Formats: sequence, C-alpha cells, structure tokens
Amino acid sequence: MEKKDISYYLSLPYSIHIQSEAEGGFFARVEELKGCMTQGESLEEVAGNICDAMEAWLTTALDRGIAIPEPETHSGKFVLRVPRSLHRKLAENARRENLSLNQFLIYLLTEQNTIYDMKQVQMPISTKNKKK
Repeated sequence: MEKKDISYYLSLPYSIHIQSEAEGGFFARVEELKGCMTQGESLEEVAGNICDAMEAWLTTALDRGIAIPEPETHSGKFVLRVPRSLHRKLAENARRENLSLNQFLIYLLTEQNTIYDMKQVQMPISTKNKKK
C-alpha cells in the first residue's frame, strides 16, 4: 500500500463552506476535517486562510498518525423508484418540453436543489435581520 502524503490529501476535493459573518468578515470550514476552520476579513483572505488551515490540520494528523477522512465521491448515477403515475406524468412533461426524461429530471432536480440551497442561506440572514 502506497503511503499517502500531504500533497495527496491537498489534491482531494474537500468540501469547503464559506459564510459571511453578521459582524463582518467571513468564516470557512472544511466539512470532512473536523475542527479545520478559519476566518478572514475578505473572501480572498479567508480562501487563503482555509488553505493554510487545511495544510496545518493534515500535517498534524499525519504526524500523529490520526486517520484522515477523504471526501466522498459520487458516480453521477443513482436508481430511484417512483410510483407509476408519477413516472407517467414526468414522461409526459418531458415530452411536452421536447426533452428526454433524464434531461427533464436533471432540470427539475437542479431547479429545486438551487431553491433549497437559497433557502438554507437566507434563513440565517433573515433571522439576523429581525434581531436588529
């Protein structure tokens, strides 16, 4: 088994979440690396800081022999069972839009996932605005 080094881990597509802070600046964390987080006054600063934090986190874990979690990978393919009536309605709507069922489902999933993501981002902001 090949030993994994710092450059291997830094090349992986870890999930980095950046959010603006109510008091100003930005907060960033790496989802898969518990406790790997930082702050910065600007997006550029927090982006650089999270790279530095990841390198420090990974180096410490390697030095101490701590298991390092790797990001999940996804194939882009999954099976979903739906009721026949829904399958029929989706196929009819796809045909109406002159799309394959696969293209139509990707469109619907993307649209709804974007709406979901926007709601997640807006909730904390709207809560903070009410307190002022």
